[in-house]
Amino acid sequence: RTLIERCLQLLGEGASLDVGYSKAGRLLARGTVAAPIRFVSAGRKEPGFWKSIALYDHSDGSVLDNVRIEHAGAGNKPALSVYGDDIRITRVKVVATLGAAIEQRDFDKARIAELAGNDFTEAGPTEALLALNVNSLGALGLDNRFPAGAVIKISGRVERDLEARMGGQHGGHDLGRPAAGVQRLEARRVGDAAV
Repeated sequence: RTLIERCLQLLGEGASLDVGYSKAGRLLARGTVAAPIRFVSAGRKEPGFWKSIALYDHSDGSVLDNVRIEHAGAGNKPALSVYGDDIRITRVKVVATLGAAIEQRDFDKARIAELAGNDFTEAGPTEALLALNVNSLGALGLDNRFPAGAVIKISGRVERDLEARMGGQHGGHDLGRPAAGVQRLEARRVGDAAV
């Protein structure tokens, strides 16, 4: 188990924080509104200085709450990679990343249990700001903030076309009021994967 209590975590050039890679481990990063835990560059304050936080297959139950992730994305890695199950990401602000803000990697296992209250408005230009497993779509809270024109990529095995519209009900998914910056989430069946 990895418990982060200090408010500032400095990461060196090209570094990453890997949790649960070869044996069980959890990242419990719980800051406060007044003192969020900050994962930032130990050097230049520019996008992509360090790689990412990776919550691997054995990181089940990890929590990031009241956290800031700044200057990540070296090698076009996402600021946060999720491979584990039952991951909670709340009140996280991602700033100046080269890659996606959050990306799920293991579509059979990875499941985000909660993705709410996050701020992606300053994450930076990426092809897909979030890349989520279709099984985690229900965790996407309505209080997340996105820049105008944000793209959320939904992947994984789907049995039929589904479209989830912000502000209405369609295809059995009611996402309530619109999230700032996001107009539509869409997944179309293409073989065994959705795009």
